Amino acid sequence: MKSDLDLFIKQIVQELKSGVEGSEWILHDEIEFEILVQVSAKSKGGFDFKVVGASGEKQDNTTQRVKFKIINEKQKNKNNLEQIKGAGIMMQSLFQPLITADKMLNSNSTSVKSTRNKK
Repeated sequence: MKSDLDLFIKQIVQELKSGVEGSEWILHDEIEFEILVQVSAKSKGGFDFKVVGASGEKQDNTTQRVKFKIINEKQKNKNNLEQIKGAGIMMQSLFQPLITADKMLNSNSTSVKSTRNKK
């Protein structure tokens, strides 16, 4: 049986995906949640978590604020790859003048004459 928290997260993710579908917006690689959960002990051990609504439900010592992020690994890897490519392009543009200068100095058409001080 799915927990309230599991269903809540899946529903939020689905709603966010459908909300940006077909628009100019994209869903970032992570979603940050801050929710109130009510914690109770299970008879067979462990804990049961129930999402507390945003309404004015009574909060007591078993109500906890939980903050967490979920990450879309495929999107995060794609974003990381794009950042690496961007950094590579930036590095290439920074070093291009040095590469050009090095080629000019080492080409056959450029000659550097050495002179000695004659006394």
